[in-house]
Amino acid sequence: MSKFLISSGILLFILIIVLGFLINKKGANISQPKILSLPELYVEGNTIKRSDSDMIVQLKGVSTMAFAYDDYQLNQEFIKILDYLKLWKINLLGLYVDPLIIKNNLTKLDFVIEWAEKNHIYVFLTPRASDYRNLSDQLKQFPSMMNQLTKKYAQKNNILYGFFTEPNMTWVEWYKLADSIAKEIIKEKPNALMLMTGINHSRYIDFNQNLPYKNLVYDYHDYPAAGIDSLQSVLKKNDLNFLWDNAIGKYPVLVSEFGGVWESGFSSQEDLTYIQKVLDNINKNSLNYTAYTIDGDNGGLELIDWNTGLPTKKGELIKNDLLKYPPTDFSK
Repeated sequence: MSKFLISSGILLFILIIVLGFLINKKGANISQPKILSLPELYVEGNTIKRSDSDMIVQLKGVSTMAFAYDDYQLNQEFIKILDYLKLWKINLLGLYVDPLIIKNNLTKLDFVIEWAEKNHIYVFLTPRASDYRNLSDQLKQFPSMMNQLTKKYAQKNNILYGFFTEPNMTWVEWYKLADSIAKEIIKEKPNALMLMTGINHSRYIDFNQNLPYKNLVYDYHDYPAAGIDSLQSVLKKNDLNFLWDNAIGKYPVLVSEFGGVWESGFSSQEDLTYIQKVLDNINKNSLNYTAYTIDGDNGGLELIDWNTGLPTKKGELIKNDLLKYPPTDFSK
């Protein structure tokens, strides 16, 4: 009897071990796959390349003021919009960041950056100044803010770092500020991919006095007219001149905002016509872009109607472009 009990106990012990192994093995098969880090990006000539294969990449996507507006609701509805945008095949999400707002929303920023990485999407972080606070005080905070953000995300390869959305100062003043920000970024991440905006609200870049850093992408905001009347004059030209014409073939270009008008007439037929011409130029020259904005109720600038969850007329142009001429797929 005792031998039988001992034998039974041994068999039971072996059975438990085998079952435990099978359960663990089965669980391993259905568990979430490990998220692989996206490749680091770098600049070579007029191109952006991926470090794992040295292949040229193209970045296209959308942007938001989620971390730059005081009353922005980073809620479940915002996450739904992000998930919807995955269907557009975006691979770049632009985040404008305000020093005061970002300080109180770092956990939410972590979430968005993790969401982007899991969905094979890069993110740019570019400082923006609030219209309701002293500009000089905010500009002084930009270098330290970007240092802190770079230090926090230094191990993340899917982050691009900007200097300032729309500088409106002399080139000498801007060069000095941009250089101070760049130094704080590369102090934490020497190979960081950085976005160099221009003066006159990111419309002009002086390539005769250029920053001495290797991984610079040149960032333009293109709104050629205040309203429809002046935009009509622009559209009558046989050949449009774009802000980045002198950079094509020499430097990597990101058109991070674009539209026909900057004051009134958003989503008018003239505005949409100009947006399409910008998209055509970008595709012809293999440039990069983010379309502004995914934020709802933005006076006609929005890409998505948050009430219906459907693209606006402007959003349809961007969606159709992304699906017809998709950017680099980093999931492969």
